[in-house]
Amino acid sequence: MRRAGVSSGYTHRMSLTLIFLDFDGVMHPAGCETSRYFCNLERFEAVLREFPQVGVVIASTWRNAYPLAELKKNFSADIAARIVGKTPSWEDEGDEHIRFREIGQFMKHPKLANARWIAVDDSDFEFPPGCANLVLCDSACGFDETAAQALREKLVRAS
Repeated sequence: MRRAGVSSGYTHRMSLTLIFLDFDGVMHPAGCETSRYFCNLERFEAVLREFPQVGVVIASTWRNAYPLAELKKNFSADIAARIVGKTPSWEDEGDEHIRFREIGQFMKHPKLANARWIAVDDSDFEFPPGCANLVLCDSACGFDETAAQALREKLVRAS
């Protein structure tokens, strides 16, 4: 397992909600042209601005190819400042619910003892059936208005 973690900018115990964010199939349709990458970003950032206490963790496989600083460049400055880390990558651990297990490992950090989490992802097989923490996106369109409303509802409940 490769280590990832919480940004050193957080020095106190957090009592907040974290969004574990996938990119492909969420921020843009899965398999789309590169010119469409992050076409859903504006909608996602608009939801986040309604909930200023919410942090973001990159759970996308892009985390394996790019350093966190590079990933943050895809976001507006105010939202990039709220990206607190990226999940660890599990290797040779089997495929069942892998994203869920990576999130669980991230959440073990002592600074996150009271934090709640929501995953925004297009791969339901990455999570246990009926996972209440998952906002499932349609990979053909990504983070659409239906997903935005589902995220808002979960964030209101988490507040």
